[in-house]
Amino acid sequence: MNDEIMVSVSCMVYNHEKYLRKCLDGFVNQKTNFKFEVFVHDDASTDSSAEIIREYQSKYPDIIKPIFQTENQYSRKVNIAWEIVYPKFSGKYMAICEGDDYWCDCSKLQKQFDIMEKHPECVICTHGVRKINEDGSMTDELYSLDVKCDTMFSKREFLEMMTSVEHYPAQTSSYFIRMDVVRPWLKKRPDFMYARTAGDIKLLMLLATQGGLYHMADVMSCYRVCSIGSCTHRFKNNNDLRISNYENNIKLYEKFDTYTNFEFHESIEKVKDKMKFDIYEVKYDLKNMKQDKYKEYYYKIKPRRRLLYHIEYYVPGLGKQMRKIWDKLKAENR
Repeated sequence: MNDEIMVSVSCMVYNHEKYLRKCLDGFVNQKTNFKFEVFVHDDASTDSSAEIIREYQSKYPDIIKPIFQTENQYSRKVNIAWEIVYPKFSGKYMAICEGDDYWCDCSKLQKQFDIMEKHPECVICTHGVRKINEDGSMTDELYSLDVKCDTMFSKREFLEMMTSVEHYPAQTSSYFIRMDVVRPWLKKRPDFMYARTAGDIKLLMLLATQGGLYHMADVMSCYRVCSIGSCTHRFKNNNDLRISNYENNIKLYEKFDTYTNFEFHESIEKVKDKMKFDIYEVKYDLKNMKQDKYKEYYYKIKPRRRLLYHIEYYVPGLGKQMRKIWDKLKAENR
């Protein structure tokens, strides 16, 4: 085995004690013909996450490389990945997995490494991801591109993907990225990369301007839906946060439109319209939701929910009573 580190892994942790062992096991159980390192960043967790990380570090000192914070960096609006973790990477490639998700294929890194070695025109390799419930039980849902076999997408196709309404090619735990594309941007990134948004959409946008994407049909990781403390969990219970995130994403797309010299302006405008519709839905602004320009999005709402909106629009009093009952039932089932 070559002594050179070939893959560096980023794992962000905050109060993930409930899920963390599953995640760390997914790292240390990887079977590769190369060396890899895992930087586990604990953002001043208040549970036993740090102790679990230290336990794994003592068992696997050549793999697990902790970064412990005494003050929460996220609350200080520090870009932890770009300012703290990525600069420490020595690998030719990087992979990502949050502390509440996990890899379920012990050959994941090796498979993606082999693909990227064969396809230098690609800057990222992704794969299918299984959605699991917060308690770890499996669902039938996948985060995956609608392809039946391994498929390569050109830089142009990748850019078109990132500027369309259905834009997300895969979930973060599947990312395997060429580091020589990332390193030049560590000190200074394009303006759109500084937008205050959740998720890794900005990283994908940047990568799409640099090369192609290779998507593997294999399902090799699991994404935990609405895990405690996650963005999806916080957004689900806070409409103001959801609206703010949509608004920030609109600003992100406006900046990316400028960065790409308005080459994808028409499709980006559609993305912005979809996000504006989502804001109206969170606000229960039925008048704006029913504008002709949003018709295609309105009719994609689940029929039962759409019926509720329809009743509230034409019979406001009855609709509001039905909505209270609906929201109460949803809250009880969370």
